Amino acid sequence: MQLGHWSTTRATVSRVLTDDNAPVIAVSASTPEAVEDSGTGLFTVTRIGGAASLGITVHYTLGGSGVGGTDYAAMSGTVLIPPNESSVSLPVVPVPDFIQEADKSVVLTLTADPNYGIGLGNEATVTILDDDQAPRQRQWWQFHPELACWRKCRPPGKSREERFRCR
Repeated sequence: MQLGHWSTTRATVSRVLTDDNAPVIAVSASTPEAVEDSGTGLFTVTRIGGAASLGITVHYTLGGSGVGGTDYAAMSGTVLIPPNESSVSLPVVPVPDFIQEADKSVVLTLTADPNYGIGLGNEATVTILDDDQAPRQRQWWQFHPELACWRKCRPPGKSREERFRCR
């Protein structure tokens, strides 16, 4: 059973369906970046062809350096494209953690199913951008009148005598 195939040339992309007009499914990252504390990334799963009057359940896996439930809200592994709709959006909602770390990737890969074919866009990535900054080291300086220079001093909160003791 051949569900379909894609052919590409220099200027055109065409799709040929060969099994009773079975739909072909593709995914893209319509919003490919999400800031950890203030943004949402989006995957868009799209149906091409098939009976538009029928809904279709699409299966997917998640990978990348991000962890579902820790770095982003957990996602189910399936999505329903409703009847008479050609696409559906899947939000990637970051979970803020107040820890400085590297950006995280969320990779959605479509999985095969006998009810649809998978198009060229079978995988997409959303990057969760970390918004936490490294703690800054504060330095305290004091002008020392006897030496006529600026010197590094102890931070505030110490007694006045200690605070102005220069190093």
